[in-house]
Amino acid sequence: LNIHGESAWTWNEERKQFYLSTFGKHLPDLNLRNPLVRNELKDIITYWMEEDVDGFNVIAASHLVENSYLFNEPFLMSNKAKNYKNVDHVFTIDQYENLDLFAEWKQIMNSFSTKKILIAGVSGSSHKSRLYYGNETFPLATLVYNTEFSHINENVTGSKLRWHFASWTSDVPSFGWPAWMIGSKTKPRLESRVGDLLDGIHMIVMLAKGTPITFSGDEFGVSSFPNEDNTQISMKRESHLNIFRKLLELRNDYAVTHGIQQYPIVTDKVFSLLRSINSKGFLVAVNLRNDPITLDFTGTSSQLPSKATLMLQSGHFESSSLSNKVQQKVSLNNIYLGPKHSALFSFGPSVNVHNGRKRLKM
Repeated sequence: LNIHGESAWTWNEERKQFYLSTFGKHLPDLNLRNPLVRNELKDIITYWMEEDVDGFNVIAASHLVENSYLFNEPFLMSNKAKNYKNVDHVFTIDQYENLDLFAEWKQIMNSFSTKKILIAGVSGSSHKSRLYYGNETFPLATLVYNTEFSHINENVTGSKLRWHFASWTSDVPSFGWPAWMIGSKTKPRLESRVGDLLDGIHMIVMLAKGTPITFSGDEFGVSSFPNEDNTQISMKRESHLNIFRKLLELRNDYAVTHGIQQYPIVTDKVFSLLRSINSKGFLVAVNLRNDPITLDFTGTSSQLPSKATLMLQSGHFESSSLSNKVQQKVSLNNIYLGPKHSALFSFGPSVNVHNGRKRLKM
């Protein structure tokens, strides 16, 4: 089956043959077992490398090569409904020959004097996805991102978020670096999926270990659905964008680039993320539900002090108990979060990376 639940084979009247079309009739699959096709791709990569592009993003890297016998794949469920998710894609996803292709492409990139980047977008298990990094002797992909985050919506639980980060981060080899795709042109807009959680999701992925991959416009809350109140839209977008810009600045902080990652309080209704190093760090707290909640971080991590400075909060809760305390120290034993409210706290001296050197601000 193709991803739309239809037959993956499409008849071509001119050639009197079927062609494989995993992503739809308008997108024929290349036969990457054919040496002529592989050589053509290598020529294309070489051409663009010589034009001094920085690298390539291989979208749907898990689907590059199919089993050579083109077996039918078994159903996961007994009802055998024609649904792509009901099929166990053992013959079409994450075949080991995919790694051979990445090795060929990386060898071309390594022949150039300037460093080139090879990015892999994967959709298989986290365990198999780590294979796209290669090994320390011959690294393959510079970044491997998964599409799990592009499916989250306003019903996401804290437990699901922790599982996602913990499982994917643990499967990244020591020489690799994780990445998170939170939006793309093939998915509904992030704001349309998560609503008032937009700022909270940005706080999480921008400060988590890894590289976030966003879709242009999601940073200021572009929606998939029209809204007639243009004044209200402009105010919300400005607020979202200001928060996103501040988060971009914080990504250069030493605690974010080198700190450990912990999850002090996680329930189905709450998610929190802690990045810290040498008594310096950041704490993100997000209320995922419509009911207000009060959090007590006492004893949840040895890295957390009793008080921290409120740096940011989601812009749609100006009337919350934290609204007048931005840039002020607050006690972490009594943090009130309104419905779908998110807040970012900092503690310790300000440590930044500048020209490769640490700078300490007291």
